[in-house]
Amino acid sequence: MAKNKEYRCLNVGNCDKANKKEKFSIPEGEDLKCPECGSEMVQEVKGGGLPVWLIAVIAVVVIGAGVIAFMPKSGEKAETEEPTVEQIEEEEEDYTETDEPEDDGNGEDEVVPDTVFVQTTDTVVLERVDTVEKVVTKTVTAQSNHLTNYNLGWGLYTGPAQSGKPHGTGEVKVTKSYSIDLKSGGKTIDVNNGDRITSARFKEGKLVGGTVVFSNGTTKKFNIGV
Repeated sequence: MAKNKEYRCLNVGNCDKANKKEKFSIPEGEDLKCPECGSEMVQEVKGGGLPVWLIAVIAVVVIGAGVIAFMPKSGEKAETEEPTVEQIEEEEEDYTETDEPEDDGNGEDEVVPDTVFVQTTDTVVLERVDTVEKVVTKTVTAQSNHLTNYNLGWGLYTGPAQSGKPHGTGEVKVTKSYSIDLKSGGKTIDVNNGDRITSARFKEGKLVGGTVVFSNGTTKKFNIGV
């Protein structure tokens, strides 16, 4: 039995499934439409890449291998080079002791020579652990400049778009009864399921004019606000 493919709706702003990036299955042979808004703007979800848990396991293994590689072997110790007798004698010869001044009886404080400290430094072995960086690639899908069966609530719009909304001249298939407010003296045009609006002009998602083709074959042009 063929496995149903998974899809996402791209009708962002007009469909809950698209807004939530929710996946859904469409049985093979059926129309590729969103079950929520009926839009044909659907995209197949391709599988790919390693699961997150597998990437985490690989990262732990690599870090562990790096730590083991740089750990000193059993029985080995960091050796500190001890100074030889000749080096100690040379250091003593280089140091000249300052004679202490005699007390001349005038009551002034005597000058005490500075004390010289000999500092030894132990050898420090540093361990380096390689780090593993995880690179995440995010795919951004640009909004389409053309809509197909965009749900207006009372009809389906097909035509040009801007920022995901109808913008330009397209066509509307009326799906339920609706009164188009002409914003001119309270005039309206009533349309019903089966009617169409050709040369439907939209501006930023709002209908501004067009020609209604009624189901009985009659037509009527209109311009909203004129």
